[in-house]
Amino acid sequence: MKIYVNMTDLLCSFAQKRFIYSISSVESNDKLYGGSPSYMAELSELIYVSMSATLQQLTALGEVSESSIDNVSGSLAQAKGALDLVNRIVYRMEMSAAVGLFINRLIELARKNKAQFSAADQKYYNSTVENVVTILQKQHSSTAASDHFADDLITSLKQLT
Repeated sequence: MKIYVNMTDLLCSFAQKRFIYSISSVESNDKLYGGSPSYMAELSELIYVSMSATLQQLTALGEVSESSIDNVSGSLAQAKGALDLVNRIVYRMEMSAAVGLFINRLIELARKNKAQFSAADQKYYNSTVENVVTILQKQHSSTAASDHFADDLITSLKQLT
C-alpha cells in the first residue's frame, strides 16, 4: 500500500503547473507538458488508478485480523494507511468538494479504530485532523467566493478530534 500512496504523491507532484526544482538552461516537463490537456488527463487517470489500488488495499486490510505491517491488527493498519493517504492528499491535491469529502471519509475510517491507537497514533491522528482544518481554512479564506462545502467540512473535521 505504501507504494501506491507514494506513487499518488509523485503523480500529484507531476500535476503541478510549475515544478519546485529545475535545472537552469534545461526545459523541464512542467514547461514542456504542464499546460497540455492530454498530459493532465493522463496524469489524472494514473492518479485515479493509484488511489483506487490504495483503496482496495485499505479495504483488504480492514478484513484481516492481523496485518504483516508492523504485526498490528488489520483495522489499525487500515487506520494508519488512511491517515497517511490523507496527509499526502491534503498537501498535493487541489481542494474541491469531492476531494474534501474523500478526505473526510478517510479520517472517519481512521476514527473508527481510535480505541486501538497508541499515544503516538492518537497524536498522529489529531495532528492530521488539525493540519487538514488549517489548510482548509487557509484555502477558504484566500478565495473570495463563499464555499459552503469547506465550511461544512471544517465543522465536521473539528468534531472528529
